[in-house]
Amino acid sequence: MKIMFDNIIEGASATNEDSDFPVQNILGVHSKKRFKATAHSSTITLTMGGGSNALALYNIQADSIALTGDVSDSLNLVHDDGYGAYNATSALFEYSEIVTTHTINVELSATSNDVACGIAFGGKALEFTNPQWGLGNGSKSHSIIYDLDNGFEYIFQRNLSEMPSFSFQLFSRVEYWNLLRLLKNSYPNPIVCKADKMDTNEEHNLIWYGRLESEPKGTLTSFNLYKVSFGLKEFL
Repeated sequence: MKIMFDNIIEGASATNEDSDFPVQNILGVHSKKRFKATAHSSTITLTMGGGSNALALYNIQADSIALTGDVSDSLNLVHDDGYGAYNATSALFEYSEIVTTHTINVELSATSNDVACGIAFGGKALEFTNPQWGLGNGSKSHSIIYDLDNGFEYIFQRNLSEMPSFSFQLFSRVEYWNLLRLLKNSYPNPIVCKADKMDTNEEHNLIWYGRLESEPKGTLTSFNLYKVSFGLKEFL
């Protein structure tokens, strides 16, 4: 699993920027407070802090992404698994660490909609053992639902937060203590997690941006077996 604890993007600018939804929104913490463009394409230029090796994008509205500048990569966001076409809304790009300040141009493109992006999170992605199978995929509704006296229901639809839960079985004491330390230091600020190679065709379903739902828990199971568990609440 890759985990990013600190966002060290230093600045952002964009083409076709909607002044009501400025590009500076992507440098905030709320993924629902998006940058929006006034066209089907936009190039976001990010100034990345030195020591970065990854860039995560969350709550994206686009059909494809291309990275240029000091990092080159691309990703198609349109998927069709036989249940109807849909667009992935998250992406994490990894690259060789660049120790100095550098620039990444993020080119968002879409066929029929104006493009948008909620969060850009860039920095050092640290690698840990993947969580065990049995990874939880819960959610929490923020909608308001009232039962009325006549049997009808009043519904005020609001956001739905993803709430994944993870359990790690580790064989390295160093990895155990460092994972616990970094998780505790991050609480309650949002982090980025990506599970690796659990489903190579659906990696976009295994990227999360959220804060720890509660403090992480560690267990010294035996001399050379350690367990860590924690849950995330999607940071809207």
